[in-house]
Amino acid sequence: MIEALIVSFLAAQLFFLLIFFLSVSRNDYGTVDVFWGLSIVFNALILGFYFIDSLTVHFFIVAAGVTLWGIRLSIHLGQRNWKKPEDFRYVDMRKKWGKNIKRNAYLNVFVTQGFFSFLMSLALVGSLFVSEAPSWVGVILAVIVFGIGLFFETAADVTLARFKKDPTHKGKICDQGVWSISRHPNYFGEIVLWWSYPLLLVFSGITAGLGLALISALIITWLLVFVSGVPLLEKRYKNDIPYQLYAEKTSKLIPWFKKRDPKVS
Repeated sequence: MIEALIVSFLAAQLFFLLIFFLSVSRNDYGTVDVFWGLSIVFNALILGFYFIDSLTVHFFIVAAGVTLWGIRLSIHLGQRNWKKPEDFRYVDMRKKWGKNIKRNAYLNVFVTQGFFSFLMSLALVGSLFVSEAPSWVGVILAVIVFGIGLFFETAADVTLARFKKDPTHKGKICDQGVWSISRHPNYFGEIVLWWSYPLLLVFSGITAGLGLALISALIITWLLVFVSGVPLLEKRYKNDIPYQLYAEKTSKLIPWFKKRDPKVS
């Protein structure tokens, strides 16, 4: 297992080193976001080739899920961000980096992203060490949970993209489709999707592989709920009146019925 962890860690760092060079060439450190999903797909490929003689059915299932998720996410972010100005988060970071922008960008963004990509890839590493045949109950439940997560992610991205294309919506907050029942349906979908992996493995017993998959699910939940997901966007719009009116009526994360308009009540 130690060998697999080392291979996964090095694969993640190599991937983001390459993306660092690409980002420097584009003078846009937000490029890293576009390739986040593909970093874990790359990890799956490296692990698959390195341990080709000892791959498990669980690994193929998890790798298939990761690949579907990663390619969809990177295509979506590429279409949305590739030709846009650098994301505001990285613009703010540049102001704090002083003269050593490239060095600080690599250490603070790309090395860090590589580390978290490695942590997310623990579900893949864990699946290498569950050799028992997967339970059909586990597979079915995992596919259902994965499908729910992927649906919310995809529906949120498609709905928001269509909303923004309409010039009459400029300056307005999207409250259509899944955005009417959650202020962050894409993050909700992401969290649910990653919990499908430990759900798949748990039916094969309490193993170290299950523990690694749980770490991946807990990490993505922690990041999106408490660090870089929900809190960051909520802070950005804390003084935005339309958003605050939307927030009064709409669940923060878990989809739920729209609350009654406070003005009406």
